[in-house]
Order: sequence, then C-alpha cells, then structure tokens
Amino acid sequence: MEEDQRAEEVKEHFTLKKLQERVWRLESENKELKVSNSILQTQYTSQCETQSDILRTLHANLEENYATIEKHEKEIQRLEQALEDQKQEYKDKLEEEQAKWENHVAGLQLQNEELENKLNEVREFQRNKET
Repeated sequence: MEEDQRAEEVKEHFTLKKLQERVWRLESENKELKVSNSILQTQYTSQCETQSDILRTLHANLEENYATIEKHEKEIQRLEQALEDQKQEYKDKLEEEQAKWENHVAGLQLQNEELENKLNEVREFQRNKET
C-alpha cells in the first residue's frame, strides 16, 4: 500500500510539475502578447494621430483652394465687367464718330449743293450774257 501511496505522490508531483511548467509557459506567452499588444496599441495611436494631422491638412488645403477659387471667380467677374464696359465705351465712341462724320458729310453735301446751285446760276448768267 505504501508503494501505491508513493506512486500516487510521484504521479501528483509530476502532474504538479507539468502544471507549473504549463503556467510558466502561459505566463510567458501572456507577457509576450501584452508586449505585442502594447506595440500594436502604440502603432494604432500613432496612425490615428497621423491620420488626424493629414485630415487637418487636407481641410486647410481645401479651405485655401475654395478661397483661391472664390478670388479667381471675382477676378473673372471684374474682368468680364471691364470688357463689357470697354465694348460699350468703344460702341459709344464709334456711334459718336459715325454721327460726327455723317454730320460732316451732310454739311459737305449741303455745301456742294449750294456750290452747284451757284455754279448753275453762274452758267445761266453766262448763257444769258452770251445771248
């Protein structure tokens, strides 16, 4: 019986050693997993911060681009208005010049008619004088 008890104690001793080794191995694995988890958490946090920085930069660039677009649209409107003003100014000048020349031509035509009438009177006078 003592042998059975001794065998049982040896068996329990080996079982205990086996369980202790398993505990040590699991604790070691757990420690490695915690270190790995900590590294992954640090990387994740860093990537989140980087992503946040990128988004802030993109939003700032977007706002800057919107401001630039708005500025250019206003410049285009100003230039289009200036072009329309120039067109109207040149149209008005052209009409003014055309009216001036039409008046000048009308005056010359009137003067020409008066001179032709005088010439005809002189010719008539000469014909009457010759006869």
